[in-house]
Amino acid sequence: MEQIPTELDDLLETPLIESQWPTLEDYLEEYCQQMGSQGDGLKTYFKEFDEDLDGLRGIVIVGGEPGSGKTALVLQIGFDTAIDERPVVIYSFEMPKAQLVTRLFQRVGKIKFKKLQKRPESLLEDDLQQFVKAKETIAKASSRITIRETKDFFEKGTNGSVNAIFDFAEEIRQLNRITELYGKPPLVIIDSLHEIPVDQKYGRELKQKIDYIMLNLRNMCDQTGATFLLISHQSRNGQKEQGLTSFLGSASIEYTVDMALTVGKPQDAEKTAFAPGQTEDRELTVAKNRYGPRPKALLVFDGQYMDFTFMCRLSSGN
Repeated sequence: MEQIPTELDDLLETPLIESQWPTLEDYLEEYCQQMGSQGDGLKTYFKEFDEDLDGLRGIVIVGGEPGSGKTALVLQIGFDTAIDERPVVIYSFEMPKAQLVTRLFQRVGKIKFKKLQKRPESLLEDDLQQFVKAKETIAKASSRITIRETKDFFEKGTNGSVNAIFDFAEEIRQLNRITELYGKPPLVIIDSLHEIPVDQKYGRELKQKIDYIMLNLRNMCDQTGATFLLISHQSRNGQKEQGLTSFLGSASIEYTVDMALTVGKPQDAEKTAFAPGQTEDRELTVAKNRYGPRPKALLVFDGQYMDFTFMCRLSSGN
């Protein structure tokens, strides 16, 4: 039987040449030069919790039931990071910019929401002084905080329609410019992961959309060196069982994120609905940490002023 020639025959006759792929030897010196460039990770500003956690790094997802205070917690971390002289970029796809700034005034000035619905000149003298003092404190960090909302991403399509599209490549360029300006990569906050506007061809089904988003966020993180705090919706089952399976969407969340935090009522607390504007206990739990410890802390959430206070360590996670 006549033997049929194959591509393998041609390959065997081709003389071997040196591989063009870089080896570990090529990268080793670069690695040594980069060691420690990422620093100690970012803080939550809950001292004992930070000592156990050893820093927020990479892609960090934060989940919790509606009303648990997850957005308030992430915003608190973001503002305290900016006060600590690191740039912060907030992508807000669920709340308008004015609502986020209102929350800052509530927490920083200990000002009730109702008072912030009035014009400054109509406030009583004591309330006005509180407002002015809060504004001065916020101003100290304001040049390092960028807030981008959905309307900033509107584009006009070829058929005349207007859609919001998140251009991952352009955002990488902008984040790298911020790094060049401040000499350190920013903390990036996204509220929320599920509301990032993408082309409909990637977002017709939730799993497909989340897979696409997580792939691109991983690339953004790697290309910019920024730490990402992603606020996530919880699945219906996840509202009963905390942990990695509580995040709504695809398994790609579980595999892509470096750290996962959940905010919820303490396990021994009565299972009732969250009470808006009230002071309640919260457990902050690390469900995943690619870099080590998974501590747990008890916090108190003051819903009236959108403020979290550290109470005690529940577990070091070691």
